[in-house]
Amino acid sequence: MFPRSHINNQREALTPLAAAMADAFEHAGDSRAATQGLSLVSRHGISDGVALRRAEQAFAVGDATAALNALIPAWEAGSEDLHLDVQMGLASLALGLYDVGETLTDQDTYSLEHSVLRWLAAVSDDFETPELDWERAETVWITVTMLKTLVQCGRSDIVYRVGQVAVEDGLSGLHQSIRSLPAQEPAVAKACSPPLHGREDFKDDWELPAGDIVFNWLWTSARQAFTGERLLTVGLQADLFGRFLEHVSSDHILDPPSTESTGYVNRLKPGRYDHIVSIFDLNRGLAPSAVLADYARGLTHEGQLHLLVAGPNLAHSFDLCLSKGAVERLCEEVGLKLVGSDSRDETGLPASESEADVYLIRVEKRII
Repeated sequence: MFPRSHINNQREALTPLAAAMADAFEHAGDSRAATQGLSLVSRHGISDGVALRRAEQAFAVGDATAALNALIPAWEAGSEDLHLDVQMGLASLALGLYDVGETLTDQDTYSLEHSVLRWLAAVSDDFETPELDWERAETVWITVTMLKTLVQCGRSDIVYRVGQVAVEDGLSGLHQSIRSLPAQEPAVAKACSPPLHGREDFKDDWELPAGDIVFNWLWTSARQAFTGERLLTVGLQADLFGRFLEHVSSDHILDPPSTESTGYVNRLKPGRYDHIVSIFDLNRGLAPSAVLADYARGLTHEGQLHLLVAGPNLAHSFDLCLSKGAVERLCEEVGLKLVGSDSRDETGLPASESEADVYLIRVEKRII
């Protein structure tokens, strides 16, 4: 048996080797191999350098959840690297975990990165901003760098708020430096009632079964979204859903994966949607767990997935039939927490699970 010191030395030697391999793979244009190599090394020991490198790769593709997950083990092991601390806070800010970001920057000894991050968190969450020296070029540079990462993670709303504060406080240098960055007005926490009319027109255009309950479900799901939130609808006729979604920033996927597909692969960018509405999509593929994992990846922290799944009475109309319990278990396996679950007939009235036309299931993504 190898002595513990020998094993530890071998583990320590993996870190520079993994970094060199990651560099080589990235130069060769194979980012996926670089990520896999770093991930393998992280299983055999905790290294600040590997954790930061993995987080950097995750940020590059806009995946703040993966960045946070890469950094947490090193932080929990007692890392004293202040940059790692800041990167954790930046990932938390991108995910809307404002209290985490505030906690990570609430220290007696601040680096300038900590101070800028706390300022960004204050701007994002509307609390008092700390004093910063905006005449110092490094302050502006760090702020712009962090904002670019946040934009990559889909948080252009933070750029919008920073732009507002820069104008209000006369921070002309900062304002000029972020003018080229994408900025989107934040969602307004205001509920909106979609139009009630149009049921018959919708049913005339709807080619799949259960037009009445689909109309009801879409209307109810759309009402859950606040004005300006980001919502994705997935279904063969998702373009018909636009009449419900004028109050939100909406996207559609009209051609969900075929029966041979195992998911959306990378078609859903990480953490981009506050709501995803899926109409019979789980009944069209042979790997519903892969599709649900992609949905989970595309949701923000506390984002909701609204599922309409075919029940036993409609099993003949689709490729795959799933029980309500199976869908709930699959959601739980990918980290989605059940909010509500029901069985209905075609008209929308309650039905037993064994005689249901559809299952109505809502789940929520919880990162921590």
